[in-house]
Amino acid sequence: MLKGTTDAWGLAHAQSTYGTTLRNNGEHQRAAQVIRDAIALAQTTGDRYLLATCMPKLANTLAELGDFASAEALFLQELDDLTGFHDDWLPARCMQFLAGLASRRGDQRRAALLLGAADATMESVMAHRVPREARAYENVTDAARAALGEAAYDEVYLRGRSMSIDALRRLLQEAPSDSFAH
Repeated sequence: MLKGTTDAWGLAHAQSTYGTTLRNNGEHQRAAQVIRDAIALAQTTGDRYLLATCMPKLANTLAELGDFASAEALFLQELDDLTGFHDDWLPARCMQFLAGLASRRGDQRRAALLLGAADATMESVMAHRVPREARAYENVTDAARAALGEAAYDEVYLRGRSMSIDALRRLLQEAPSDSFAH
């Protein structure tokens, strides 16, 4: 349908959306390739926002394939790429996705820290969580609270709320994924 188009931006956006549809239908390998193609095309446009909307789609697809390390690396790259972007909603979503990865790995301290940072960032820009992501957020919150207990969860969560995006990004890049677990 879009094969003859010269609109690289539109085609990249459409491909990334199609990749998400494939992922939602359980076709993870195919989805990952379609989204990789969309990212390659998005890079040719020079549009940072378009690229910023494609990268989490690939990272989430890789996470669903069980490749947590690659997914985390993409989310961390996304946080770097969004520095100075003047749209903190996208970094907040990345933090929330990273919290989900941490929780799936059993690192509930890291998850709580990221949830706190994501919530504070969302509130600072008066944004709301995407409804389809609310359930995952609640699941991560519940798992972290259950594993850490209320007092420890609150302490780590509040620490995350008090961190700037840059400080959190530096901490995440300096600390291995499992370093918060203890």
